[in-house]
Amino acid sequence: MSNVAMLNPNLIIISSIFYAHLWIPLFFGNEEGSAGTRAVPTDDYIAVEIEHGRPKITINLGEEPIVVLLNTRVSDNQWRQLNVERIGKVAIVKLYAPNSDQVEEEKRASSEGNKSILNLHQTMSRLFVGGIPPGSKIANEVRNRDFEGDIEDLTLHGEPVGLWNAKSGGVVAVKGATPRPRTKELLAQPGVSVDGEGYLVYQMGYWNPRKRAVISLQFLTFSPDGLLFFIGKDRDFFAIELSAGAVKLSLDFGSGAAQWLADTVAYNDGKWHTISVMRDERHVKMDVDGETVAEGDAPEDSASLSVTDYFYIGGTPAGVNTRTPIEPFRGCIKAVRLGGDEINLYASHASKGVRNACPLGTVNTVSILSDRSSAVFENITAADEMDVSLRFKTRRAVGTLMTIQSEEDDLLALKIENGVLVAFAGDDRASLELASASDEQWHYVSVRKTKSILRVDVDDLHSKEEKRHNGDEVVRSINFN
Repeated sequence: MSNVAMLNPNLIIISSIFYAHLWIPLFFGNEEGSAGTRAVPTDDYIAVEIEHGRPKITINLGEEPIVVLLNTRVSDNQWRQLNVERIGKVAIVKLYAPNSDQVEEEKRASSEGNKSILNLHQTMSRLFVGGIPPGSKIANEVRNRDFEGDIEDLTLHGEPVGLWNAKSGGVVAVKGATPRPRTKELLAQPGVSVDGEGYLVYQMGYWNPRKRAVISLQFLTFSPDGLLFFIGKDRDFFAIELSAGAVKLSLDFGSGAAQWLADTVAYNDGKWHTISVMRDERHVKMDVDGETVAEGDAPEDSASLSVTDYFYIGGTPAGVNTRTPIEPFRGCIKAVRLGGDEINLYASHASKGVRNACPLGTVNTVSILSDRSSAVFENITAADEMDVSLRFKTRRAVGTLMTIQSEEDDLLALKIENGVLVAFAGDDRASLELASASDEQWHYVSVRKTKSILRVDVDDLHSKEEKRHNGDEVVRSINFN
């Protein structure tokens, strides 16, 4: 039993691996009776149960609960992973096959109401794992109160939850369990993500890159710049990095750096790419995604690289001499191999700003830096009814938050006009006063458009609904200005 750290209430990702006999493994949110304040306006929660041998997920955002009931029976004493993701009003539940990383069943459901925020509070909200303590006021929709089985690797937004770090007196009838067996499939590491301000440090061990080296790794990022790999000592160094979306290899034996650049395409496209570098004294060859992109010789007479006892991935700690300024990497890295050996990314000597696994397949936050900036998403279709949820923060009193366009018309738009949030749909508009719109704090907005109404909800506290007088057709692109 534990209080919760504050999370993005518009996006929740919960993942755990369990070995079940029966009943409930998790409750996350507010007990009944918590609501009634600005901080906790509704008794919101997410509950994961096992009902009649099948997983049941209930998500309550303050109106009619979303209920997802899977078809797969899991009360068979086999290890499985369950992943629950909620973005706005939409919930996606994935159940993985026993002892596997293959999805066995996936279901999606959405709320029909107007609320899209999971309201949590730093001290009032609760996380119960494995059962509900006596006296807790849990909604009637959650029918089970106990769990019999094993749980491990519980994460919230990719951050591990220490199952033994419950509040004082919060561990009842719980004992350690035998870890799940590690199959060959599960031993394949999903990689790590680095937050743009961190690094991983590893001991060199038996690997000797002074004369020859073969290095390969895979990365995924949306950032144009970032250090991927670094070794060196004093004036010598060997580095692989991204520079303006290109892959750059630098090698310096102490008297001047030689550089090779792969810049025919931008590699910060949110897809996995593989880099392989082979060095034989002064000669280097670099492949990206299986194609040779650079090859040549360093100009110096020396062919021996001075190194320390450590190498670095994603960035370097303060005090490491990199010769030139480096940009820490923001993204995911996996499958790092030195010679023929893959390193265990989870066994670093030191690290900062690193998470296990890679949650960056989807970008959830963008920064609009000027009046000329925009993010454009094409080939998105929708019917006459639209639901759009987003969060924003700004210091500007005037601006366009979002526009949905067809080739001819603006079908839906959301703007700030001097402390007023205004939604537009054709000739119709709904205006909601929000004096704090430009206070540089996060605000959560849901806009709903049907043929009959146009509605705006903000922070689960304010709403405005207007009757409509016209209708629209299919959406072909979405612009976020």
